Amino acid sequence: AQDSIALGVRWEVLDSAALKFEYQHIDIGDRSAGRLGNIQPGFEPGGEVDLLSVTFDFVF
Repeated sequence: AQDSIALGVRWEVLDSAALKFEYQHIDIGDRSAGRLGNIQPGFEPGGEVDLLSVTFDFVF
């Protein structure tokens, strides 16, 4: 199991383009891999992850 909280901002750069930012804090439960994929040898379950995403969307 995991808990997460996110905050996002969208900025309309032009009429046909947007810049988006999102910060997400994920708290992964003890003895769980959460929703993380491609688990590698030596992975220790549980812990916290901070994720920052930046996206540029446009229409042409």
